[in-house]
Amino acid sequence: MFSDIVDEVYNYVLKSQNKEFDKKILKKDSFLAGDIFSLIHSNSLEIMAKRVLKNNKKFFGNVVYLYAPLYISNYCRNICTYCGFKSTNNIKRKKLNINQILKEANFLYKMGIEHVLVLTGEDHINSSFDYIYNTVKNLKKLFKEVSIETYSLNEQQYKKLVEIGLIGVTMYQETYSKGVYGKVHIFGLKSNYKKRLDTIEYAIKAGVREISIGALLGLNDPYIEVPMMIYHMDYLLKKYPNVEYSISFPRIKNALNVQNDFYNINDIDFIKFILSAKLIFPRVHINISTRESFEMRNALIGVATKMSAGSSTSVGGYTINNDSEQFSIEDSRSVKEFRTYIESRNFKPTTVNWF
Repeated sequence: MFSDIVDEVYNYVLKSQNKEFDKKILKKDSFLAGDIFSLIHSNSLEIMAKRVLKNNKKFFGNVVYLYAPLYISNYCRNICTYCGFKSTNNIKRKKLNINQILKEANFLYKMGIEHVLVLTGEDHINSSFDYIYNTVKNLKKLFKEVSIETYSLNEQQYKKLVEIGLIGVTMYQETYSKGVYGKVHIFGLKSNYKKRLDTIEYAIKAGVREISIGALLGLNDPYIEVPMMIYHMDYLLKKYPNVEYSISFPRIKNALNVQNDFYNINDIDFIKFILSAKLIFPRVHINISTRESFEMRNALIGVATKMSAGSSTSVGGYTINNDSEQFSIEDSRSVKEFRTYIESRNFKPTTVNWF
């Protein structure tokens, strides 16, 4: 498990902050995880971008994979200081029944979506495993691909979901710093750092084919978090090579009744982090959600190979009015509008991953 070595890796990353960086790093033909420290301090974004675009053309063609999130419950028993769903936040709580879920699903299907990411708050009662299981089972009748982003499940539970067609699991560590993790995850099952970190490997061992990891940029120093993500991904690729991986770089946003004031991640650094990851892992997807502005998402077409479209982060947000968003949406374009823009850039939007 990566959790067995995470302290050693974290200490190494801390020590590497003060080392001299290779100014000629971009002359290399290929890159290793340890090159991340020099890459994220490079100022040659144009050169980096050209290499990433060339690699993506080689490994992914001109394809941009589209998906949509489907929030089915915002009940949560955790107290995570930065999240709009936290149990102490006075928001309207809602849990969709199966008919409401299918109503939301049909709306997305008619918009041309064939891959949905099912999301819940972390509440084992209102979002029980049976509830998640039945949701996946019913959605698989409609969509070609169903992924989940829920609380941590065990290996046997993931196996049961794989048996009915689950293809992907998204699980963000949020921060790799145990100190920061404890400060922002005050109460609830999510406060267990090790369990959170181990969950990805439970899912992989259960047969999940698509895995997405990430850190919530802004909770901690990004020049620590990004290298930690790189080393985590490097570990996964070496130990479990027969999985399709994605890395996400979500920047922390404000939510209803929640004002977040942590590390500021400017656009230049944000793009540099993404390009650096793609240079090290040319076959790994970069996933960009609608929490980023349409200008930023437009700029990342051809760099990011997985992008959400037409998104709502409210429970029932597609067909039922609910203003309790997990985080604010910055790109409100419809699926059709976003597809049209992608095509105008000579890229091919698709909602099915034939991996």
